[in-house]
Amino acid sequence: MPRLEELANIALRVPSILVLDLLYKCDIEGFTENLKAKNEDMLFKYKYVIWNMYYLGHLINVVVLILPLRHIVTLYLHILAALLLYMGHQISKCVLVPLLLLICLD
Repeated sequence: MPRLEELANIALRVPSILVLDLLYKCDIEGFTENLKAKNEDMLFKYKYVIWNMYYLGHLINVVVLILPLRHIVTLYLHILAALLLYMGHQISKCVLVPLLLLICLD
């Protein structure tokens, strides 16, 4: 069992390392230079939000790398539950709304 735990420890840390590598390779300066906005104030706000998201992505991924295995598993389970809830919402919206429209039109 210790071998399985070591494998899980490595496998669950890989996504965080990949996202950090992607953020490192991302040319955020070039991206913010090509932004267009209605006025200079909105352009400043867009750049501010983008740079803050960029740094927040780094911070979150470093924190995930530092977490112990048990907390990473819990985090991924919470993310999975949130994604399943969202998918259930989207499926019910796509299936129930047309069904209710058919019932109301009859």
